[in-house]
Amino acid sequence: MEGTTSQAGRRTLRPIEEYNYQRNVLKTYSCFIVASKLSECVDKEVLLFGIQKLVASRKQLRLNVFKEDGTNDLYLQEISDWSVDDVVEFKTGSDIVEEIGMAHRYCFVTAINKPLWKLVVLNSQWLLLQCDHTLLDGNSAAFFHEELVCLLNNQPIGKDLEEESQLSKFTTPSTRYLIGCLFSEFSPKWLSNWFGKLGKMPFTEKSQYQTDDPSWNISVKSPIKDNEFKTLKHLITINTQEFIKLKSLLKAQSVSFTSFWLYLNLSVLSQFTQLSLNCSIPVNLRTLLDKRNAKSYGLFVSAVELKLSTRLVSHESFDWNYVRYIQSHLSPVKLEESAQLVGMLNYVNAKDYLLQKSSKPRTCTLEISNLGLREDYKNTAAQPYLNEIIFSQPNNITGPYITNDMASTSEQVNILIGAVPECGYFYDLYTSGLEALLNEFIRDI
Repeated sequence: MEGTTSQAGRRTLRPIEEYNYQRNVLKTYSCFIVASKLSECVDKEVLLFGIQKLVASRKQLRLNVFKEDGTNDLYLQEISDWSVDDVVEFKTGSDIVEEIGMAHRYCFVTAINKPLWKLVVLNSQWLLLQCDHTLLDGNSAAFFHEELVCLLNNQPIGKDLEEESQLSKFTTPSTRYLIGCLFSEFSPKWLSNWFGKLGKMPFTEKSQYQTDDPSWNISVKSPIKDNEFKTLKHLITINTQEFIKLKSLLKAQSVSFTSFWLYLNLSVLSQFTQLSLNCSIPVNLRTLLDKRNAKSYGLFVSAVELKLSTRLVSHESFDWNYVRYIQSHLSPVKLEESAQLVGMLNYVNAKDYLLQKSSKPRTCTLEISNLGLREDYKNTAAQPYLNEIIFSQPNNITGPYITNDMASTSEQVNILIGAVPECGYFYDLYTSGLEALLNEFIRDI
């Protein structure tokens, strides 16, 4: 079901927007962050003027969620009587990862004349964009940085488009998908275990890399709710020269960096458990739409979900067949199928579902989220251009224990490894092991 436009330009929330809105209200989620480092410091007034032009050009940056009097129905509407000065903060600091960790504690307020995003300018060079997930996804936040650089260089940006209009044909679940999800979520344990022997969903063949091993939950307790959204953070970087060599090898093996990186995680985490990992890989649904929607702001995200065995990871040699198995779930057909996950939200009460989910141990172990190579304008005459970009997610009470958030410029790849406090007993060994394995792999190319 798509949001419908009503009086005075109002639009009802789509189910995925309402789901993320309820996460905000219930304080199970704070904000995600996409940060960029400019190639040079920018004057405050110049930066504010560029942001003002960007906001004027992108309607999604001028919206907030409101409730209808009497019915409490939710709707989106453009806000008024506000200025970019209200949502841009200038400060100094020394450690970007620490600043990101602190920034995750911010929760946005709805039904007021302020947008659901905020920008922190650190040392006149780092731009930390904090976003509520109700109206924006990670790619939308990356577009913000890319288009702001265009405007700072007096370059035009594309026309603003109404978003999501083509999504419904992809997000409507098929009967088979609907049955599979209902079995997975609501069937008795004995019945889901029986179907699990046939594969992840009913009527599917089982791969050699699927097992009946139970999933690693890390903690048997419900998530820690201290309303500070604390996470452990460690930044891994890969320079351009190393990444080019690595990408060349991966191309020869017909796999993507995302699949490769997920396999590295399996290899390292298998030192701490022999149970299966429930993994999630967010998907950019813009790839399914018309090319003119390639830079539309909004929520165009779903996820591919996998249950992967750590017990079958080989420590004697690199198992490219396992990586190809992971890659097979990122095929165009699988990505299109993943869009149906968004449509499943039509069948649940978002608030009740989140309350139930947040009272139980997390079910997702690991999320690999890759914003890919961003348009940094380095190879143009642009000054400034994007020197670095970092993607980061908060401690999502109903989300994964561990996040690997990636984003790249032509200068380097940044991978921010996040984990919830419950992972503290193995986190340092995990991050150091992951970095060591990566460096060893690159050294041997």
